[in-house]
Amino acid sequence: MSMKFLNTIKDFSNKSEDVFVTTQLGDIVIKGTDNMDEINAAKVSGTYIDGSARIVSANNNLDLTLSPKFKGNVTLESMNGKIYVRNFQGKKLTVKANNGTISIYNSITDSLVIKTSNGKVDCENVVSDYLKINAANGTISVDNALVRNGNLDSKNGSININRIASSEFLALMNDNGDIKGYDTAAKSYLVSTKEGDIDLARTTFDEARFESINGDIDLSIVKCGNKKKIQSLCGVTNIVYVKSNYNIRR
Repeated sequence: MSMKFLNTIKDFSNKSEDVFVTTQLGDIVIKGTDNMDEINAAKVSGTYIDGSARIVSANNNLDLTLSPKFKGNVTLESMNGKIYVRNFQGKKLTVKANNGTISIYNSITDSLVIKTSNGKVDCENVVSDYLKINAANGTISVDNALVRNGNLDSKNGSININRIASSEFLALMNDNGDIKGYDTAAKSYLVSTKEGDIDLARTTFDEARFESINGDIDLSIVKCGNKKKIQSLCGVTNIVYVKSNYNIRR
């Protein structure tokens, strides 16, 4: 199937604009650097790709495994299929899916934007100046990430973060799902739920606001600044300062 895909985009080789490719039948698979010299539509220059690309699939999976560095923007869209991205390095990566799982592994970007309606999102070993994940009903899981600014938002699915560090601002927003994390750090936090619980173990921050209407708040704090607001209107708040073992229960 990969060769069929390559032949499809060769038709765009004499054009300078961004590439738009649609498939209805098979999966789209691009792997390694061996085929990069055949992707003329993406304007290959050495091991770099200068142009932008948009790849769309109606019902099948998208599998993108690339080692060259993209200078342009890449957009992947799927209605019902899964989207896998591995070893991506580029300027901006936008991934959209209605019902399928989105998985991003071992990737470095200036901007990573992920949006799904009903599928879950898995990110592991990612570095990005700007990370935005929106999952209306699916679970968001981020493991081992380094970001400057991050925004993770879900309506009904849980948000799970482990070993994530933000050098500036990190927002975790959820309506009905829980927010859980381990070994996290941010210069500035905004963590908010309506019905879900907030549970962050071994977290570090300079300033933060943790708030929930009906959920419980459990924080295990390694280090924090003086600017912090922690409020649960109807739930239980439990704060543990790890080094001093100082426990406040409400």
